[in-house]
Amino acid sequence: MLAEINERDASGEIARTFEEIRHLWGVPYVSAIHRHLATRPGVLEWAWEAVAPAFRDGRAQTAGWAAADGATIPPLDPISRDALVLWGLDDTAIETVKAVAEGFVRVAPVNMMFAGLVKALIEGKAPVEERAAGRREKPAFTDRWSPPVPLPIPPAMVALDTLDPALRGVLLQFASMADGKPFVPGLYRMIAHWPDMLAHLATVLVPRLASPDMSAACDRLRSR
Repeated sequence: MLAEINERDASGEIARTFEEIRHLWGVPYVSAIHRHLATRPGVLEWAWEAVAPAFRDGRAQTAGWAAADGATIPPLDPISRDALVLWGLDDTAIETVKAVAEGFVRVAPVNMMFAGLVKALIEGKAPVEERAAGRREKPAFTDRWSPPVPLPIPPAMVALDTLDPALRGVLLQFASMADGKPFVPGLYRMIAHWPDMLAHLATVLVPRLASPDMSAACDRLRSR
């Protein structure tokens, strides 16, 4: 798996950065992109210092969510409550899974904005503040924005090396390669607490993720 620092093991400036990201993203966890950058000495600290102003006043989050609102993807077929019960999801677990999904809907566009801003800096593009200063103008966005109310604490992400081979194999169906290693998004590592549901999603969702229509939708979202 892609190297990462566990949130509970973070200390010093990394721990403070994690805390601010959790607050500004409105979720009770830090995503893999930040946990991975934290393994590289000084990288997360540099990246966050460079782009944090766009997140502290909400410009980046607002832009990311606006871009995602325009995405249109046909939904999967609904799952009956009886099937969910057979898979071990009672009413509490169903609400937990819904909150997990809502968290990733909230956080994914903001992570894309973070990655895009850091990529732009690496490529030598001037931040908005520098361009505005060059025109002797102030950015139009005000500082009255506040983050959304945090979602409930989700179930812990399972560690792949602790799973039986079958469940690990199902999870790896959702993997992509990053830095030469498999990366499984945290969404599926949380849903893995309900293996039958995860297996269903691997059957119906994985082929769709690889479809031309989905690739086109992702390209449109990245472009926005």
